Amino acid sequence: MLAPKAAAIVCVVFASAAGCGSGTDDDRQVSPSPSPSGSPSPSASSSPPAPEGKEAAYRNLALTVPADWEVRVQEDDFSRPGDTGIGPEEWTILIPGECEADRVGFGNSDEAACPHVKVLGPKAIAGAGHGMALSADGPAIPYDPSTNPSPCPIGVETRRTDIAAEAGERAAFTTRPVGDKRAAYAEVTAMCIDPENSTAADGGPILFGYDQRYWFLPESEILLVDNYGIEAMDGILAGGRLE
Repeated sequence: MLAPKAAAIVCVVFASAAGCGSGTDDDRQVSPSPSPSGSPSPSASSSPPAPEGKEAAYRNLALTVPADWEVRVQEDDFSRPGDTGIGPEEWTILIPGECEADRVGFGNSDEAACPHVKVLGPKAIAGAGHGMALSADGPAIPYDPSTNPSPCPIGVETRRTDIAAEAGERAAFTTRPVGDKRAAYAEVTAMCIDPENSTAADGGPILFGYDQRYWFLPESEILLVDNYGIEAMDGILAGGRLE
């Protein structure tokens, strides 16, 4: 268990990096430029064939994933300690391979091996940044709804990490296509602990980092989080539909 002193350090550093508030979300969902004048509009006969696979839909986002992927819908209570006003919400889990977990946590730790992508909604976004709302207007902070670093996800490659150095090197948002819109996109270092060895001799935290990426659609209030580097997601999202 992370010592109280260590937890306080983590919360203070992340609160400072995130600006201690939700801010106003920068709407990164931008429609593509119109076709040049005089360009012929595509006819029904020239429409591309529908992609093969199965549909995974969440809110106004529809994705086509490979037929052998598992798509789960799960409901969890996203209320934080001391704040019970958020309540439950359904979210979607995209699983490209084997999953040993009966339920998948909406946080970053795993009870059993289960590489997956989280597709989350507004109640998750409200506490996505260590209990603070995620905002596309500002530095990109790691997704972690816990106020303390969570146990490392099973199967990810980790490295020893210094929290002060990571907080001082915040990544900036770029954009990536999601259908005919663009999502705010971030590649960050998320932090985690080894529950068996989380506190150093001086009482400070022993922290590890791993690569995390996410796509954020503020207007649609959708957040997709990939802790496992699932390469197929780039093409899946580019071929998605926002309805």
